[in-house]
Amino acid sequence: MTTLVFSPPKLQAAFERSGLSKKAFAERCCFHSTWPVYEYLSGKRTPKRAMIERLARVLHVEPEDLCVEVEL
Repeated sequence: MTTLVFSPPKLQAAFERSGLSKKAFAERCCFHSTWPVYEYLSGKRTPKRAMIERLARVLHVEPEDLCVEVEL
C-alpha cells in the first residue's frame, strides 16, 4: 500500500517554474511574511492537506504534484 507525502523538492520545482518571488508567493498564499515559504521549501515544516491545496492552487498545479508516493 502507498500514500502521498508532501515533498519539499517538488514544491521547490513548482515554485521555480512559477517565476514568482518568495514575497509574491507568500502574498498569494495569504501569509503575513515569507517565513512559511522558507519553512516549507526547506522541509523544516510540513504543511497540512488544506495548505498543500492552497500552495498548489497558487502555483497552478495539482496538490498531488507537490507530493511523492511512499510505501507503507
